[in-house]
Amino acid sequence: MNLKQKIAQMFIFGFQGALPGQLHHITEEIRRYNPGGVWLTDRNNPDEDPPGNIISPEQLRCLTDHLQCHAKTPMFIAIDAEGGAVIRLNERYGFPPTRSAASLGGKNDVTATYRQYRRIALSLRQAGINFNFAPVVDLNLRPDNPALGGKGRCFSANPHIVGIHASAAIDAMHCMGILTCLKHFPGHGSVAEDSHKETVDITYSWRREELHPYITLTASGYNDAVLSAHVIHRGVDARFPASLSPKWSAFLRKEMRFNGLLLTDDLNMRAIRGTFPYREALLHAINAGYDLLVHSNFNPQRPNLIGESVETVYELVKNGMIDRKKIEHACHRILSVKRNRLF
Repeated sequence: MNLKQKIAQMFIFGFQGALPGQLHHITEEIRRYNPGGVWLTDRNNPDEDPPGNIISPEQLRCLTDHLQCHAKTPMFIAIDAEGGAVIRLNERYGFPPTRSAASLGGKNDVTATYRQYRRIALSLRQAGINFNFAPVVDLNLRPDNPALGGKGRCFSANPHIVGIHASAAIDAMHCMGILTCLKHFPGHGSVAEDSHKETVDITYSWRREELHPYITLTASGYNDAVLSAHVIHRGVDARFPASLSPKWSAFLRKEMRFNGLLLTDDLNMRAIRGTFPYREALLHAINAGYDLLVHSNFNPQRPNLIGESVETVYELVKNGMIDRKKIEHACHRILSVKRNRLF
């Protein structure tokens, strides 16, 4: 791979369209730049018809096959399939019903949790999806949080319960060959604010016990991926949110000895785009040591975002603002996961 191809491997992008006739632009971008992956959703814009990338199980398999056939290097096909309110493979599209993490954690039946995530994983595998941005391991410390507790996305406020149910979910998805992702590091569950809409400061609300699920899971051998949140803890890093912070990524790598993939949360969320120009966000995320940069690419949708992103990072490397070794290390981890875990 040349430098631009290695840079492209570091991106997972959202896009609009569900049927082959709607996919010309994204397939052209895939052929030209060979990005690391795509991120599927059931809604990019409420006014769209069809709404996002998903219409039915049959259509979704055709979509993922169509995208992969244009990629020189097989892509991550990623999705949010947590269960409950956040499940892009929704019943209305013909997929099985699911329960929320809060419901499963409240019942505290680990076997039931395993069975649900095995069913989800089977649907993912049949649809050609290989990467699930789940499970959520935030502690439900603020049940009124509109992004997490309010949607039932947390298993529990008890870190032990969160850990055992997350472990069951991971085991179930691994049985089907699905890559998983712990989120939202270092913990988004203690605040009332939503990073989709604003900058979130966890300095005074965050508790160290929010790290417990990450620590116990990685200590037991978990090595897939961790997604960092757009939350700022001024006692750790007064300048950057975790998703752009070299201090938080160093904690994962050095203190926790985590060798899997490090992901940013969606760089299109207002917590980032309301504070950092896109070029700066890319610069800081890569210099912080993140492997995969996630961008939903909607509201507004930018048809040339893949090319723009690759060219921007390429220019930053050539100008000496990003060390090429950051690209090399990230690409090596990404390709190792693809080769050894998925394909």
